[in-house]
Amino acid sequence: MISSESLSFLRVIGDEDYEREAERRCLQSRRQSENTNNTKSLRLVVNGILWSRKWSRVALLTAGLVLLTIVVCPLTFLIIHNSTDRLNSQNSDKLNKLSDILTDDLLDETPLSPFEEAVMVDTNCGQIIGTVEDGAFAFKGIPYALPPTGQRRWSRPIPLWADSQECGRRRSRHKRVKKFGSKCVQFNPLSKQIEGKEDCLYLNVWTPRLDDSSNLEVMVWFHGGFLQYGCGHTDRLRPNGKLSRDSNFVFVSFNYRLQALGFLALDLLANSGANSSFGNYGLWDSMVVLEWIQRNIHAFGGDPRRVTLFGSDGGAAMIMALMTNPDSRSLFRSVWLIDPALYFNRTFSETSNYNHNNFLSRTDCHHIDCLYKLTAEDVLKTFIGDDDPSYAIKDQNDLPIQGMLNKQLIVIDDELVTAPIPFPADTSVDIPILIGSTAQSIEYWPGPRELLKWTWNDYNKYVTTSLDSFGPRLTQLALQHYPPSPMMTPALQYLTMVTDLRQICPVNLIAANLSSLLVSPIFRYLVTSRPSQPIKLFDIKSNNSFHFWDLIAFFGTIDWFIKKPSDFDKQFAEQIREIVFNFVRDGKPDCHPNQVSISLPSKWDQSFPHQMAIIGLNETIIVDNYVISDRCEFWDNQGLTKYAWIS
Repeated sequence: MISSESLSFLRVIGDEDYEREAERRCLQSRRQSENTNNTKSLRLVVNGILWSRKWSRVALLTAGLVLLTIVVCPLTFLIIHNSTDRLNSQNSDKLNKLSDILTDDLLDETPLSPFEEAVMVDTNCGQIIGTVEDGAFAFKGIPYALPPTGQRRWSRPIPLWADSQECGRRRSRHKRVKKFGSKCVQFNPLSKQIEGKEDCLYLNVWTPRLDDSSNLEVMVWFHGGFLQYGCGHTDRLRPNGKLSRDSNFVFVSFNYRLQALGFLALDLLANSGANSSFGNYGLWDSMVVLEWIQRNIHAFGGDPRRVTLFGSDGGAAMIMALMTNPDSRSLFRSVWLIDPALYFNRTFSETSNYNHNNFLSRTDCHHIDCLYKLTAEDVLKTFIGDDDPSYAIKDQNDLPIQGMLNKQLIVIDDELVTAPIPFPADTSVDIPILIGSTAQSIEYWPGPRELLKWTWNDYNKYVTTSLDSFGPRLTQLALQHYPPSPMMTPALQYLTMVTDLRQICPVNLIAANLSSLLVSPIFRYLVTSRPSQPIKLFDIKSNNSFHFWDLIAFFGTIDWFIKKPSDFDKQFAEQIREIVFNFVRDGKPDCHPNQVSISLPSKWDQSFPHQMAIIGLNETIIVDNYVISDRCEFWDNQGLTKYAWIS
């Protein structure tokens, strides 16, 4: 029989003393719990509760009362957490506070509560204790390599498990991983301030189930930022517990070294020791993360054979670089590239010479020990020289000037990166690829300052001034392809022009190239959907189909940017999720044969350019035998596709 005391506990939901009462009950349960077999039962119950999202109130309360008599009180907040969406939103702050109480940092000798044992996972370097986030398990700030500091700066990362002393020390204790690790050292391009630490090699995991037999799909997020800025836990632009729960996938995100600390190609560093590298240190970081996944992800419910990589701009460039390496063949089975930046045939030798004449000469260093003694701030400031920290990003969102190519960070080192884009015929990794672009990608941070105030005279003058370096004939042709029109604003026409040149047209060429080389399908989509209200990511409000719009929809964070999303916003998010979820599960974006598609009016199962998807406000149109636009042919014929986004 249910005691009146237990019944009263369920009724305290919403009361001010909720946390205090819950803590008292949980401490009491901890003292009473002596049977270690409870842990296994508790784990099964936690999984079951997180698995069931739509319980009715009556069924939930009944199950909760029974569980209180069988298991322990620490689960009560999880039951409440998953009761209904309404209760979840009303009490999320209180539940998070209670979770904080239950999962505070513990010393080695401190006994664990039943809840902590239920959210503890064995990795190859010790036990880690996670928490709960929006109906899924979350593990944040898991170290995957030794800190790249001191003489480990500018070298390949040393996996944590490769250091027997450090790994052994961690195996002898348990560690709570509830807070994200530091982002890697970087210039914030908006504030112009240096942020982060060199000790930054951490990853994060979200999973709907802690069952090593679940064999769930795994998605690995390579964050964007053109290899200049960003991290694996950027607020609202990262995986989260709700996404993991909704998809029934395991998600992994991670930090990798950036800019000069992550991609400084210099011969002085290339022969500095056993772990020296020809640049591409941030890429080596990602390889260690993928190896960590192979060794550990099954403990989080994931299947190491069913890994999909996804990344935007510079993150997508990293993924394409990894595809050229035969050692990565067994590490992932499909990729999703979002507004990808490219990389071209820039060798280590020529990049090293450039860095000798610029970076190294400005440091006054003549040996490697001198470089190690530089502060991270000195390294970054010396590397960019007189450039504004935001220049490398904003310049790629503007019309090019002849001969002024952006600085490429990824190099062809013939060790990790074996081929440039476009890939040669012997590309190592032949896997399904989903490639997306947004119709006005550059709007998230366009080059011209007063763009939204432009008149058509301003538009004509700016285009003429920018492109005249290629000759007056090219300017005339460009204005013929993108003329002033009463159907759009000067700003929208300019955004479309630069996006075609920098993103859509070069990526179309790469997609067609991959389609001709690979046996696996290459699926291509273009997003024309726009948010119902302007969204501000950096220093401008985006009104159109801007870079990150499809990612915001996928991550489920539209309501963070738009207080009351419209039905069109919600339908767009449903379209993106359905396409990606299907692709991850089956290697193609259309639905299972026994499912009804919410967004696809026709079958989408052929490679680009045989098929191309246009994702609009409330529907996705599949275009058969897609014809490259006259505009893209124009930019290609003029040789300007080499001014694509690069990283």
